[in-house]
Amino acid sequence: GSLAPVLMFVGRFLAFKRVDVLLDAYETFRATSALNAPLVIWGGFPGEWEGEHLYETVKRRGLDGVFFAGWRGHDDLPLALASADVFVAPSVNEPFGQVYLEAMSCGLPVIATSTGGPTSFVNVEPERETGWLVKPGDAHSLTSAMAAAAEIRSLRETRGRNAREYVTREYSWDGISDQVVAAYDDAV
Repeated sequence: GSLAPVLMFVGRFLAFKRVDVLLDAYETFRATSALNAPLVIWGGFPGEWEGEHLYETVKRRGLDGVFFAGWRGHDDLPLALASADVFVAPSVNEPFGQVYLEAMSCGLPVIATSTGGPTSFVNVEPERETGWLVKPGDAHSLTSAMAAAAEIRSLRETRGRNAREYVTREYSWDGISDQVVAAYDDAV
């Protein structure tokens, strides 16, 4: 068939990462979408997980299209992100979320929850959306965002370009140094 967009999660298998909700949403997405978009799960520090291991969950539920890349070094992350089309991480109250910014810097639109750190950089410019913010813990909301991201190529690509431009402007060394200089100027 034709190429399908790749959805990617990157992170540890901790409860607040809500990968269980991602799997619920992905199962519904696969059942309702004409696309066979794969979900790549990159991460899961060896020996560290809470609850049933995600691999066992996928196996038990017979979920097709989920691929585990395992724990990799940070140097491999740019290549992984460059191989994906959408970054999906439904964490609840993510303290900051550097990996979201790393995905955005690779031109990926992100799907995040409307809690925690990502709310400070995802879709902060309404006229230049960089992804989707979904309700925390809501598999239906997450499914809808994944469907829009996967099925509407122009929307996915526009938000990905916006994401890259935003991160380049706000989080590059030049952008951060300008913010530090401005903070010092305000203090003086």
